[in-house]
Order: sequence, then C-alpha cells, then structure tokens
Amino acid sequence: MVDDGNAQKLVPSPLTQPLLFRSTTKGSIINDPHFGLPSKQVDAQLESKTRVVRIDGIVHGIEDQRDARGFLVNYDHQNGGMKTYLVVESDAGLFYHCEYDAANVNNFELKKLDFRSAGTLDSGLIKQHGKLKDQYLTAVGQPINNHFVALPPLDSIYMDLVLYKGYTPQKIKDLEAKVALLTDEKKREFVLAAWNQGKGRNVEVAVQAIKVEPITKPPGFNLLSAADQNSFYAEAAKFKVDTQFEATGLGSANKVVNDLIDMRRQVLAESVVIWSYKRIDSPEAADLILRTGAGNCDQVAWTAKKIIDESGGIAEIWQMPGHTFTVVGVPRGTITKTVDFSEPAFENAWVVDVWGGFSCPANMFTIRLNLEMMAWKTEGKWLLAPDSLNPKGPMVWESPTDAEWINDILNAEKKPSPD
Repeated sequence: MVDDGNAQKLVPSPLTQPLLFRSTTKGSIINDPHFGLPSKQVDAQLESKTRVVRIDGIVHGIEDQRDARGFLVNYDHQNGGMKTYLVVESDAGLFYHCEYDAANVNNFELKKLDFRSAGTLDSGLIKQHGKLKDQYLTAVGQPINNHFVALPPLDSIYMDLVLYKGYTPQKIKDLEAKVALLTDEKKREFVLAAWNQGKGRNVEVAVQAIKVEPITKPPGFNLLSAADQNSFYAEAAKFKVDTQFEATGLGSANKVVNDLIDMRRQVLAESVVIWSYKRIDSPEAADLILRTGAGNCDQVAWTAKKIIDESGGIAEIWQMPGHTFTVVGVPRGTITKTVDFSEPAFENAWVVDVWGGFSCPANMFTIRLNLEMMAWKTEGKWLLAPDSLNPKGPMVWESPTDAEWINDILNAEKKPSPD
C-alpha cells in the first residue's frame, strides 16, 4: 500500500515463492441479488443460474474473505448421473466447487479444482463453468474487467450531493429510503451512481484493472528511427508481461529449475496455463495471460503482439520447431521464412521473446536465444518438450542445450504463424 498524495493505492509486490492455495475452504451463500450489477438492478435469469458466495481464505497463512458469483453447473461425469455443482472462480483461473444443496447455505466445504488432467470431474466442471460464463460475457459484448476502487464513505457522498448537486434534505431522505434494504457496499454503489448520472464522479482507484492497454510513448516518439521505435515496442511489451508474471509468481509451465520451490510453482502454473489454452476463444481471452501471470511461449508471444497492436506498432507471431515469439516491425506478407533474420526485410525489426527472457534486434535472435539456453543450463533449468523417441507420447523434461533443440534454434526455418 502506497500513498501518492491523493489516495492510497495497492502496488504489486513480486513473490519470493509461489502462493500455496488451500485444497479446501469454506463458503456461505449471501443474499445479494444486486451483486455485480449497476445500482439496484436484478437479473432474474442470472439469479436463477448463479449464487453469490462469500469464500473464506484460499491461501495458506492469509485469513481473508471474498465475494464472488458462482455458477450452478449441471454435469454428468462418466455417466454417473446428472448432478448440480456450485462452481466459483475465486480468482483468475482458480476454481472451487461443491455439490449444490439448496438447504445448506452456511459454512459449507468448497474443494479446489485442478484443470491439468483431461476427462476428470475437475476439468469437466471448469469447462462447463466457462461455457456458462461466456454466455453472459458475449451478451454484455465485452470482458468484465474493471478497476478495483476504494468506495468513498456513504456520509461523504451524501454531503457532496448536497454541496455540489443541490440535493435538498428531503431528496437525501428519499435516497436513503431507496437504499435502506441494501448491503452497506451496495448502498455506496447506488448513491455513487446517483452522483454519477452517467458522467462519472472521481473515485480512488486502489488497483488498476489488469488488461491489454496501449503503451505510453515518450515525447518525440514519432521522430525516432524505425529501429528505435520497434525496440521501444518490444522492450515495453516485455516489461508489461514480466511485471504480471513477477506479481503472481506463476510464469511458464514448460520450464523449471530443479528445486522444490520452483517445482511447486510449475505445478501451479501448469493448471492455469492449460485452462488459458481452453479459453482462447473466450471474450476475456486477450487479458487472461496478464491477469493470471502465467503462460508458455506461444501465449506470451500472442499477448506481446496484442499490446503492440493496441499501441500502434506492427507485430506478428513467428514460429520455429518447438518455439513461438514475436517479431516487431515487419508487416505480414513481407517475407515468408528465414533461418537467422539476416534478410534486408529485418533491417529495422526487433524480436521480443518474453518466454526466452529477452528482446533484441531480429538479426541477433538466434545467437541470443542460443546464449540464453547456455545460461539456463548453468542455472539448472529444464524444458518440457516432446519426446523425440516417442513424439505422440507424454512430454519429457530435457536440457535447454539438447542437441536437436539447439540445432533448431540455429538452423531451422522460422515462419510467420498461419493464424
């Protein structure tokens, strides 16, 4: 928490080790039909298909609570009979569930879901939750991803209505009567809406919404050379993704250092990464990698491209055997393949390889990635890759200086992604 002179704001603090989420926690149904909706609005269909749940602590050592709208999921697992489950996304990519019992609304047990294994009850419930959620996101027409604001005290909003909006004592009494049956939080939301009247009253933003947004360019940016502009886009996009990866402590699921802390991180990241792959067509897909702070090379390459696109730059996703990265400054269709980016088309281009941990001029990419793999070997890192002896079998952990992988870095063709 910091004070910028105007308001107190929360700032991300990089984790020294991954959070340890509880396998079970407690939840209670709360009667708040207005939850997540403007003012005193109620959506009868949403209310029938969801329940507002107050969830106890989800991280070991942190005794907090959070309210979330959980979906009632009807699901038949392996022909065992249709059952109704309450599935709650307590944080981005983190799900808890229970068999729903309308008579049991207080202090019931919620179990954590794991998306890593296909065909399980856990993966089935998470998929069904996503389908139900997407129906509402599609209807809204945009992802629901708002700032976390500090609502002003109710008395201060009433006072401002009198001082700045000309509310009479009788009008204040009428407003108080309208919100009398609402929760304290909803009272403040409703009265704040009365102030807004579509124009927006200044509120204290405690945490900015985590989403793909344009990069703030420095003065004189348009006077920079093409190479310097591409360098700026590449480094700024990498910084944005890195910041969120550090904040959540998750990162990539297909690389790990051989120690217990990082192996625990990799297990946590794997479930979120697999879930994100399944959400690629969701209305909220563009922001998911940033919100979760987890992703493999293709996911972070796509996110970096989205950031640069939003900022007015030119970025395309490129691929080579076993790896994906982002090329900045070369429009699609300019060139269809390369080995080392030595062609004139790449003279001013840069590569941002968030997964590899660097950005550089395009013609230095193969050299730089090769050097990174040597450094990773020294650091004790391992990469999850297809088994060359059994390509259709399970992935295996291999050295970052595996001979076939290094040969691909140096000699394989690199091409724009067909998507």
